[in-house]
Amino acid sequence: MKIQHEPEKSQFTASIDGSDELALLTYTLINAESVNFDYSYVPMTFRGKGIAKKLVDFGFEWAKQENYQIRASCSYVARFL
Repeated sequence: MKIQHEPEKSQFTASIDGSDELALLTYTLINAESVNFDYSYVPMTFRGKGIAKKLVDFGFEWAKQENYQIRASCSYVARFL
């Protein structure tokens, strides 16, 4: 699995080995100090394998490096705050 940040689309994507399907985590910059993680998705066939958690960890690490306060309107992401 490879996770990439696509800042032009305000999202992180995870490509899953051998599949054209992508898992994703989207965000919205609220202001210069805050980011809201608003949506996460993992294709049905890949759920339950920790992929969403890896995306959240990756997104949180990016937000911390950028000194953003983290908010989450996505219920999955909110569990980790």
